[in-house]
Amino acid sequence: MPRYVKILHACRKGTILPCSKRAKPEETPTLFIDEEIEWDYEKSPVSPSSLAESLRGLGSNTNVYRAFVPLGSASDVVIRAMERVNSPENEIDLTLWDWRLEVGPIECADLASEDAVYLVGWLAVGLSGPGYLFPWTFRDLVAHAEKSAGLQAVAAVCRSIWPIAPQVPDARRIEARRIMGRLWPYPIDAPVDWVWGLLES
Repeated sequence: MPRYVKILHACRKGTILPCSKRAKPEETPTLFIDEEIEWDYEKSPVSPSSLAESLRGLGSNTNVYRAFVPLGSASDVVIRAMERVNSPENEIDLTLWDWRLEVGPIECADLASEDAVYLVGWLAVGLSGPGYLFPWTFRDLVAHAEKSAGLQAVAAVCRSIWPIAPQVPDARRIEARRIMGRLWPYPIDAPVDWVWGLLES
């Protein structure tokens, strides 16, 4: 039986998979999520130690297919690196501060995508928060992330714990990146690796 775990609380840094617009099942044979799933296990830890204890309590032989795990607030240095404030073009600031780990279908989309939601992986270490990206573009956001020593350290940890074998993207993967357009902020032929993703809602 699949295990659905929720421990109450870049987009993914992960490999890019062939993507498609999310649609009704009878229209497109692809994976999508329309509603909340029922969790097999749910707990609200109040400290890193209780979080670790909760995860250990699941047992080493438990297969986890979906998980939402809070990792707490980012450091002030990371928050400042990723915030957009006092913009004359947008009075609503952007502040990204809340770390989380997600296991399951990882989606990528922006507010201009309408119904185009792309499935990009199965594991994400995410940083979220209130606000709007505009006037920044997703490429601007990635540039800020790649200049942040704190975020680069997180990327290094991801590559260390969940390594991805170096490989040249095949034609199907390159086409998927073309379809994503502005949501793929890297060279179209970049090697397969952890990547920053965006999910605006």
